[in-house]
Amino acid sequence: HRVAGYLLALVALAAWIAARRGKLRAVARWAGIAALAVWAQAAWGVLTVMHAAPLALAIVHQAGAVATFALALRARFAAAYPPEQSLRG
Repeated sequence: HRVAGYLLALVALAAWIAARRGKLRAVARWAGIAALAVWAQAAWGVLTVMHAAPLALAIVHQAGAVATFALALRARFAAAYPPEQSLRG
């Protein structure tokens, strides 16, 4: 679980960097929000493990997973269906 979380954090960072290189601001914004959520989730997971997984921290970690998944879906939706944007800037 831990190693997969670390790998996912790196993939999220790479996806955000790739989105920033693109022309679509909305895609870059949602990719950044999703990447930030993944990194926050990883940090919360480390905190949970360091405190021997008390129930309250574990529940927040689970809720964070749901929120992170929702944000990842939103970023994917923004990439698949980008809003109209002027090409002139």
